[in-house]
Amino acid sequence: MNQLRKALVASALVTLIGCQSTPKEGQQAVQTNQELQQANAEFAKIQTMQSEWTKTLATVAELKIYSPSDYAALVKSWNEASELYNVMEKNPNVTTEDRSFFSSQSYAKAYQDKIAAVDALHQTLLTFKGKADVLLADSIAQMHYLEKIFAKRHFPSEFRSLTVSYNKLFAYVKNDDLEDAQDKQVEFLDQGKKLEIKISLKLHISPLEQERYVLQREGFDDVAPMTFSAAQSEIQLASNVVTRNPRDKAAIEAAVAKARFELQHVKQVAHQVKLLAAVEDDKYEGYVLEIENQLLAISKTIDGSDFRDVVLREQAEKILKQVKALRNSDQVEQLAHQLATEKTATQSLTSDNEQLKAELSQIKELNKAYLNQIAQQAKLIENLEKQLQPKEQAAVVPAAVTPTVVEPQSPNMDAAPQTVTEPVAPAAPESTTVDTPADESPEAATDTTSEVVSDSASPTEPVTTVEPVSETPAELPVTETPVETPTTGEMTSAAN
Repeated sequence: MNQLRKALVASALVTLIGCQSTPKEGQQAVQTNQELQQANAEFAKIQTMQSEWTKTLATVAELKIYSPSDYAALVKSWNEASELYNVMEKNPNVTTEDRSFFSSQSYAKAYQDKIAAVDALHQTLLTFKGKADVLLADSIAQMHYLEKIFAKRHFPSEFRSLTVSYNKLFAYVKNDDLEDAQDKQVEFLDQGKKLEIKISLKLHISPLEQERYVLQREGFDDVAPMTFSAAQSEIQLASNVVTRNPRDKAAIEAAVAKARFELQHVKQVAHQVKLLAAVEDDKYEGYVLEIENQLLAISKTIDGSDFRDVVLREQAEKILKQVKALRNSDQVEQLAHQLATEKTATQSLTSDNEQLKAELSQIKELNKAYLNQIAQQAKLIENLEKQLQPKEQAAVVPAAVTPTVVEPQSPNMDAAPQTVTEPVAPAAPESTTVDTPADESPEAATDTTSEVVSDSASPTEPVTTVEPVSETPAELPVTETPVETPTTGEMTSAAN
């Protein structure tokens, strides 16, 4: 048997060695590399999914109250998915491998199935939350306030009972028993309000009751019964304030402060009563004189008055009048100071107003000056345009010219005839006489002689004669205007 085993082992080794040298070795290596790349890529997706759901489920415990069973199923699926993720995180190569010999499901597929279950349960819880937050808004607010004032610490048993009722409300909403949810919510709010009042009474009124009990035990109710009764009344008023509105902190603090003041008053009155009771019959005068000295010190401080010639009650009344007068005097001084301050402010505003008026007047003057300058500039531009307009009508002619007379532009002005050159066909020069129209006045008449073009001008050369327009008033004599031709340089003149 041993020989047979050795032969089988040797045969197996030879077979293995032969397989290693086959051409399939390279193909298996390539296939393995592709599988590893695919596994790594799949694990990268799973890693991203795990990170996102870790953030999403960070506050998932808040959804437990809406459906404890769905919340438990969600937590279970999430834990199973996390376990699969931990295996893949240690060895990403197993991501695409089967989980076991008896399962054909890969780690990646199993993880994705668990995450799908987590997603579905999370959406279910969010749906229940949206419905319950609307229907049970008052109950949710009441429970949050009880937790804020530490109801569980002050009254643990009552808070546990209230919590059971609170959880049942969400169960009614989950099962769509909306009518039962509304009815039970009324009962819950009533119980929650009572517990809230109870906690407020414990925090604010119980210390006052304890102090009142101590005073009563020491006999203060017998020594100063009226003051003690007043203190009891203030404590009851503070308790009523707490019962009516346990969340009105300002009103509660004011009522508690007043009740505590009355308790201190009980102590002081009882102390004075005990002192008076301890005074012997022949010592009463000293006690009365001590009270008078206290009142005298007050009146002397105010205005130096001495009211010891009247009974103690009248002395107190006179001192009260002094205090009122002093207070009124302080108010008068205060009002006078305030009036002086306001008067100073009014004067300052008046001065500022006058300064602003002066500045406004200066601005108006400057504006007026600017407008005048603009008007003058406009007139100047208009005059310049009128002066430039006749000059634009002048023209330059590139041939022999024939003089043409242009009448003056203004009927009130005597003007020398304006000769304008016009192009004509080349020909022998000849003289032309042009008569100017007579002026409206019978005494003013002008003759115009013709301009003679030089015989030496060539027909092919352009001869241009340009004479500027001049306007001469009727009272002034007309002067000769020389015209120089470009070809001959000779001067021509027009005479009256």
